[in-house]
Amino acid sequence: MPQSYVVKNMITSEIAVAYVQCKLKAYLLLYSDKKGISHEYISILEGESQKNREKYLSRIIMKIPEAKPYSPVRMKKGIPVLLEADLTFGELEAYADVLTKAEEISSQRIHNYAPTIVVGTHKINKEQKFQLAFIGYVLSKLQKEKPLSGTIVGCVSKTYTIKLETLYKEVDTESIPIYKWP
Repeated sequence: MPQSYVVKNMITSEIAVAYVQCKLKAYLLLYSDKKGISHEYISILEGESQKNREKYLSRIIMKIPEAKPYSPVRMKKGIPVLLEADLTFGELEAYADVLTKAEEISSQRIHNYAPTIVVGTHKINKEQKFQLAFIGYVLSKLQKEKPLSGTIVGCVSKTYTIKLETLYKEVDTESIPIYKWP
C-alpha cells in the first residue's frame, strides 16, 4: 500500500535548519504529519529560549516605547522597532523576535530592517547562525535588500552581531534540494 504524505506548503526556518543537520529530518518535517517526541535537552533549550525571549522583549518595550508588534503595514511605514515578526514570502516562512530599522544604506530603499532572534544558550552555534541567515533571506524578499547583519541574543542578554553575507550562500533556495523535493 503506498504511503501518503502530508505536504506542508511552507519552508520554515525550522525545516531549513533541520536540512543543515539532517536531510532526512527536514524531509520528514516537510512531508510527514507525524510528530516525534522531543529529547529532554531540546525541551530544556526551548524553555530557556522562551524565558530569555520574554525578558528581552519586556526590556525592549520598556526602553523603546515606540516599538510595535510586526505588521507589513508598520514595516512599510518604517517603525524603528518591530516585535514578533512572522515573515512570509511565497512558500518561505520565518520568525524574528525583533526587526530593527537599519541605517539608510542606499537611497533606493528607505526602510531596511535587520533581524534579531533570542536563544536559550550561552554560546552561539552554526544552526542558530543559519537560522538568522534564513530569516534575513526571507526578509530580503520582502524589503528587496539583504540585511548585512543580524543579532542573536543569548542567555544573560549577551548580544552577538552576525555578518550574514557569507551565510546567504548556504541559504540560497536554488542550491538547497529541499526546495525541489516532490
